[in-house]
Amino acid sequence: MRMTEAISEFGIAKAVEGYAESTVKGYQWRLNQLSDWLSNPQVDRITLSDLRDFIYYLRKEYKTRRWNGDASPLTEASIHGYWKAFRCFWNWLHDDYDLENVAQKLKMPRYTLRPIAPYTKEEILMMLEACDRDAAEHNRSTRIRDRAVLLLLLDTGLRLGELMRLKVRDVDIEGGKITVLPYGRGIKSSGRMVYLGISAKRAMKKYLEQIPKQPETSLFSISNDGMRNLVRRIGKRCGVNAWSHKFRHTFAINYLRNGGDVFTLQRQLGHSTLDMVQHYLAIADTDSQAAHQKASPADRWQLYAD
Repeated sequence: MRMTEAISEFGIAKAVEGYAESTVKGYQWRLNQLSDWLSNPQVDRITLSDLRDFIYYLRKEYKTRRWNGDASPLTEASIHGYWKAFRCFWNWLHDDYDLENVAQKLKMPRYTLRPIAPYTKEEILMMLEACDRDAAEHNRSTRIRDRAVLLLLLDTGLRLGELMRLKVRDVDIEGGKITVLPYGRGIKSSGRMVYLGISAKRAMKKYLEQIPKQPETSLFSISNDGMRNLVRRIGKRCGVNAWSHKFRHTFAINYLRNGGDVFTLQRQLGHSTLDMVQHYLAIADTDSQAAHQKASPADRWQLYAD
């Protein structure tokens, strides 16, 4: 069986198992890159050395083609994504076709989380103003939607996929809460309740007044890529490098900065472990230390010990 055929079957199998569509497509995209690099070989001819050579190629020779023109080398997180795709693919080949799992001995690439820089208050205000400016110049009907999107992402920390799966029925505007249903097996997206503050609640109420009220209607009737582009366009209008997942980081870090606890944040974000929450906490703690150094009463009053 050629690799391209196997990749297609793999995608179907993972979709049946309940993997998110974006996860499946991401795995297939990475696997197809490997297939192209190896000239679409028979899967039983691929060796551990082939996988290692490809990872080396990604590190040293691969030319990135990002949407924003950034040509910097792949990040550790990106290379880790290829490793995950290979492991999942060869686990499936071993289970379904009894082929040797050559990826089993492929060592996990070194992977550390990149520093997270949340949006500043000024950047959020600039993006909200960009929504108003665009509405004044072009289409007033999009202003309410765009502001609702930004404030909903900021106030709930929803993943893009979770946002796009929301139906009208999932929003309790009077109670100020949204029901997030799990996707498939609920591995990455767990079912939970998220809540709206006053600003997000007002924005959502205005938005709901202008869309169909049928419970099964999608809350935002655009594609995932359309939503990504919407956020990018808003950012581009005001000079902010905007992407949807950064709102999740901003929500989490500011939740902790403002006194929220890690266990409640874990539930709000839908994380199965505290690992990522601890990363946010480390950033918030650093912020607290820096704020203290700036605002220390003893230092401000120059009460230095002799």
